[in-house]
Amino acid sequence: MDIAAILLLVVLAAACGGRAQLTVARLAGALGRSGGLLLAALAAACGTSIVMGLAGAWLAGFVGQTAGIWLVVLGITFAAAELAWPVRLAAPREPTRSLGAIALALTLRQIFDAPRWLAFALGAALASPETAALGGAAGSGLALFIGWNWPDWPERHRGWLALRLALALLLAGTAPWIAFAA
Repeated sequence: MDIAAILLLVVLAAACGGRAQLTVARLAGALGRSGGLLLAALAAACGTSIVMGLAGAWLAGFVGQTAGIWLVVLGITFAAAELAWPVRLAAPREPTRSLGAIALALTLRQIFDAPRWLAFALGAALASPETAALGGAAGSGLALFIGWNWPDWPERHRGWLALRLALALLLAGTAPWIAFAA
């Protein structure tokens, strides 16, 4: 299995039950499952994944190989912290129908979430940051599609909370291992 497929699965696990997926699910439930909402959500996921994957690669190239390892550790640590942080979102009372506002809100919600920090870390670690960006965009896009297509699913299935916490513990244990192995 190549690294993009592994990242897709890890990012999918990190994004499911997250703030962005719940936001898309609640908007789809309140506004209906419009193609524009899905397009805005996917554009935000792809854009933020590309930005963070390329930012990790750029910073790693800028600071050098030794400090680049610490960028990987930093990205994994931030991803673990964000996964462990409880997700509490209020239901939208009067959600906007403006796709631009929805895309902006989703972009701001996703730019520093766990899937983007994972794309940042792998962008810093890999020779081809496009792979990190592609895996991050595909995994988070799939999670947002699930939230859009089945709006009540994230609320009914709370098993994602346990998966997010297990992934947070795994990443929290991986970060020091990478730091000491380097």
